[in-house]
Amino acid sequence: MRKLFFGLLLFLACSTSMAQKKALDTQQLRQDFEKLMSDLERNYVYYKKKKVDLPLFKKYYAEKLLDTNTQKEPLLFFEFMLLEFYDSHMHLKSNNNKSYRLFSPVYASIVNDKITITDYWKDQIKNRIEIEIIGSEILAFNNEDIVSVVERFPTHCHDKNDPEIRTWIINKILSGRYHEKRVLKLKLQNGEIVNFDLDTVKLRKDEGILSHRIVDNVGIIRLNNSLDNTSIRFAINNALNEMKNVDGIIIDIRNSVDGGNTKAAYPIIGHFIKKPIPFQKYQSLNGKQETDKLNPTKPFIDKPMILVVGRWTGSVGEGLASGVQSNKIGIVLGTEMHKLAGAMCDYKFKHSSYGYQIPCIDVQQLNGKSRTTIVPEITINNDNGMDDLFIKEAVKTLKNYSKKT
Repeated sequence: MRKLFFGLLLFLACSTSMAQKKALDTQQLRQDFEKLMSDLERNYVYYKKKKVDLPLFKKYYAEKLLDTNTQKEPLLFFEFMLLEFYDSHMHLKSNNNKSYRLFSPVYASIVNDKITITDYWKDQIKNRIEIEIIGSEILAFNNEDIVSVVERFPTHCHDKNDPEIRTWIINKILSGRYHEKRVLKLKLQNGEIVNFDLDTVKLRKDEGILSHRIVDNVGIIRLNNSLDNTSIRFAINNALNEMKNVDGIIIDIRNSVDGGNTKAAYPIIGHFIKKPIPFQKYQSLNGKQETDKLNPTKPFIDKPMILVVGRWTGSVGEGLASGVQSNKIGIVLGTEMHKLAGAMCDYKFKHSSYGYQIPCIDVQQLNGKSRTTIVPEITINNDNGMDDLFIKEAVKTLKNYSKKT
């Protein structure tokens, strides 16, 4: 009887402890939610500019805290909160196998009310895509009608029919979640229906922080997603030393999907100016405005320069394009870029081990417009052929410039 009594006491003690622990976990989750909500309201520079129903946003996710799935997977709860703002620059600093990837190697647009592939990362893909993917209509994603997939995308506080938001959602779907396959049903331009496994696309991993070569007496320097590496200034110097007698220089930053920092990136463009110049504008939530400067980097290169950008040029790379174009340092050639708006600030939850990044300062062109609105002076549209149209056109442009001078 005594053993039964002590056993019952032990059971009650354990049950009470587990209940307290569960209550504490729920309380911690709520505190983390409140911390994220507070940081969004106080520090996210685009919080009131985004087309999000903010009262609904607060109400929906406050109620979602009570959901059993939220208790099981708080990381996804916070991730989906951030997805509401359709901002690819804002993200948690952690993920799990159910999280969405940050980008896809193909890009889709809405063309004549159809979801159409309009670009792919041709210059960074190591295996050839055999079908004519550009211009093809996406009919289904993993055997589900693509429109239905868009409708059940896990956001609830904005209008999914808004063209900007819908395009963002479509490309987030193409980025995919780590644990799911990504099989597209496509209708090619010739009317043929094919299945295309997006996970068969393999990206090339380049060695070194840059590569360089000379083509038709034009120097080409390609950065390997290294705009955050301060050693790049030495590599650039070495490359430029081998290009003293060329007709012009091409700086190719199409592989800059991870962005970078200005300390590493600015000296690259500094080789093409003789004196300090204003480069970008910054505006904080309190209205304070600043203009940064680009300083010269030795040696000065007295050659025409073309900055080549693409859909996978992000953040600081977009800033370089902004400053180059605003100051007419060179020509910007390519497509729209990744549209990663703002400068980032890091924040931490009170209890969760991971943090999050939020754009806290609006980064602008010198004319005051967002850097995400930049349109290259020479626009290139990718095609289904094997030629690199970007480099081909850049070399041609520099050769023509050389003949005129």
